[in-house]
Amino acid sequence: TNIGRLNNSGPATQSLTFDGSTLTWTRGGTSPEVWRTTFEYSPDGGASWTNLGGGIRIPGLPTGQAGGWQLTGLALPTNITVRARG
Repeated sequence: TNIGRLNNSGPATQSLTFDGSTLTWTRGGTSPEVWRTTFEYSPDGGASWTNLGGGIRIPGLPTGQAGGWQLTGLALPTNITVRARG
């Protein structure tokens, strides 16, 4: 008794973008919510990672874009791999 099952009604969506100074990780759909994020980069394809800091929560836009997380004021080297973790 008292057992339930939850099914996702649609796909999870996410996007990680960098515009030259700001990393933005948007999440939507049936993605699970996170309460804290960390952004990192790797100059060697993932063998070692450098912490960039925690993200700031940003709301979704009226156009239907998902909310997410952002880290601003960055000056990153070229040809790196970036990851966001929640």
